[in-house]
Amino acid sequence: MKSPLPCQSTQLNPSSNACSAHCIYTYFTVKIVYCQHWLPGRVLRSTTDMQNINENDRVLLRILRDSGHLSVPQLCEKLDVTATAVRQKLDRLGAASLLNRIEVRNGVGRPSFQYAITPEGTRTLGTSQAEFADVVWDELLQIEDEKIRTQLIARISERMASGFLLANADGLQRPLSERLEAVAEELRNRNMPVTVVADEERGLPVLRFTGCPYPDLSEKGHDICEMETKMLSRMAGHSMQLAECRCHASDGACTYVPINK
Repeated sequence: MKSPLPCQSTQLNPSSNACSAHCIYTYFTVKIVYCQHWLPGRVLRSTTDMQNINENDRVLLRILRDSGHLSVPQLCEKLDVTATAVRQKLDRLGAASLLNRIEVRNGVGRPSFQYAITPEGTRTLGTSQAEFADVVWDELLQIEDEKIRTQLIARISERMASGFLLANADGLQRPLSERLEAVAEELRNRNMPVTVVADEERGLPVLRFTGCPYPDLSEKGHDICEMETKMLSRMAGHSMQLAECRCHASDGACTYVPINK
């Protein structure tokens, strides 16, 4: 006999307009607990493969993620190691399907090769909570009441921005370009591949992510992009919008631009 869904005993109705913020979070927490402990057949992936990836490997993968296709000589320069050391890492990471080797032909003669990170390699750079986040996000998307779902996304965005805002309470008085540089630096510290670039067409600085911070979650829909937009707006103290998503961009980058006021 299957164990009952825990929330059945709480009599919570997540679709009710009268549901308080406390009930929303109680319901959401119960859903997570149910998914982790009661849902049959749901098993988190093993972390055995991750144990063979050291910090030096992560440095190489981050370089490929942020820079795109690179050759062995280019990697040697960035890592300040020998070609032999680089090739050993490339062979091992390639065998683990974390990067691809791409043949490049320039006229006649022998081809050269460049290396690029794979989607699996990008996921490897995620935190140990990546699987948990995937489960939680799945459950959030199952909430049918759009108002409640929007409230949760807004609260998550606020929470993700809160630490930065506390540490930069006086920063909102600075010019927008400086604020975005501070936001980019904070996000890079969180292992997000982002830079501030000048948008000549709009005459504004923009945030450009060379790789999606949430590659798995973004494949489930654009709700994660909404959360990211709200978080960036709070951190920058200026309304931002997603101008180009990696799903449609030719270079696979996400671009967030300030909204003129």
